[in-house]
Amino acid sequence: MHGEMSYLKRQAERRKDPGQVLENARSIIVAGMNYYSGNAPAQDPGHGRICRYAWFDDYHDVLKASSERL
Repeated sequence: MHGEMSYLKRQAERRKDPGQVLENARSIIVAGMNYYSGNAPAQDPGHGRICRYAWFDDYHDVLKASSERL
């Protein structure tokens, strides 16, 4: 279910085994973060809808800053 992000399929085995990414790795630490971005911005009639992740700041930047603080 990776849509057009073919790199997800190409790297599937690496995500299953951390040792393929970092030699001798035995564990992965996973953290979660609520990225709720509020209610949808007002839409003009006759215009398309914009997906939620594109409403505000790029979630890559938000998560990077948060993970660096962590």
